[in-house]
Amino acid sequence: MPGRALTSGDLIGRILALRTFPGFLGLDPSDLATMAEVSELNWFARGDEMIAPGRPVTHIHMLLEGAVDILKDGEVARRLEARGAVGGLAALAGSEQGQHVVAAEPTLSLMLAVEDMFDVFEDNFRLASAVLKAMTREMLNTRRSLQGGPGYNPPEPGPPASEVPELGLVEKMMWTHRALPFGKDFIEAIAELSSAAQEVRVKSGTVLWKASDPSDDYFGIVSGVLAGVTNEGQAFRFGSKSMVGILDALSSSPRWYTATAETDLVMIRFEPRVYFEILEDHTDMALEAMRFVATALLQMLDQVAQRKLASQRPAAAE
Repeated sequence: MPGRALTSGDLIGRILALRTFPGFLGLDPSDLATMAEVSELNWFARGDEMIAPGRPVTHIHMLLEGAVDILKDGEVARRLEARGAVGGLAALAGSEQGQHVVAAEPTLSLMLAVEDMFDVFEDNFRLASAVLKAMTREMLNTRRSLQGGPGYNPPEPGPPASEVPELGLVEKMMWTHRALPFGKDFIEAIAELSSAAQEVRVKSGTVLWKASDPSDDYFGIVSGVLAGVTNEGQAFRFGSKSMVGILDALSSSPRWYTATAETDLVMIRFEPRVYFEILEDHTDMALEAMRFVATALLQMLDQVAQRKLASQRPAAAE
């Protein structure tokens, strides 16, 4: 930590070090105290194996100094430097294969047992929500970086908007239940989320938001098609059963594309504030949401790594 030598018994130093991580910047020291208490300071020489592959991750490492390589089939898929973390995504996703992480240079980390990590998240929702927002932000940035577009599936328009009756609580619950894979066992939470949501109908050609606008809400498309275009020229479309604006809204990031109704739309409007309040009241659902996001992010990062490694291999001789 700049300006201060950190020692294994220095609790205040560990709290201050944790506050330098991007996902924890807005948290009070009291929120980080429990995590700091159960973390251990570790030094790794260059080439040391920090996480072994082929089995579930048992510890995560928050990198204070140095850099690490994440390997895939023995090749460097990604390098992370100080203020990054390794092992957390695989642990949250419950990956049986874990991760393979090697120190790329002398590295100092705060090491945290996975079981302690889950205990901390269960006891402190502010910390858990900060991690969930950080993962969502990384998913957003990763999706934006995908070559050839952000990888959305072709849209299903559903029935014409004019044929969709007014949405009551039951209809909103049914849509939300289908749209949230991790929420299927949490009917009470789905009911609370749906009760606070509003039906929205917009005409074809309506601009819902522009790139760089604040992200105060997100929408579930019941009927119709919405077109998205980024400032860089990436274009994609969303149809019924899609959640739109959710990554930027849940990560408190600006809108990353301009959204325009390609057809008349029937949508359900959700507020991030309500979503996080419900997760705070339903800890098991919050952990399932973290597991879902971690799994999706790992798959996305793996896709990026595979493309990177393929581009570095020599072309086969004809």
